[in-house]
Amino acid sequence: MLNNLKNGEFRPSKLASQLLVQIHFEAVREIAKVITKASVTGLARSVKSDIDACYEALKDAKHPQVHVFHCDQSHSQRVQAKKVQGRDFRSH
Repeated sequence: MLNNLKNGEFRPSKLASQLLVQIHFEAVREIAKVITKASVTGLARSVKSDIDACYEALKDAKHPQVHVFHCDQSHSQRVQAKKVQGRDFRSH
């Protein structure tokens, strides 16, 4: 399930990535069912399939919310460049 990279690190294969997405989806759906005094919020790219997935995960929530964001290509390229350089892009 994992692909070996040249520098000895591993990255998830497509199958492993899909499995992680499914696990996160199921976790959010279960949390949404039991939380009654707070909003449960999903984060989706501005892609129909992401928005639909958030809706499906949150449809049983008492106070569901979906935050949609738009990521332009230049932002994606900066993130990829920082990943390649081995930097933690989330801290910037």
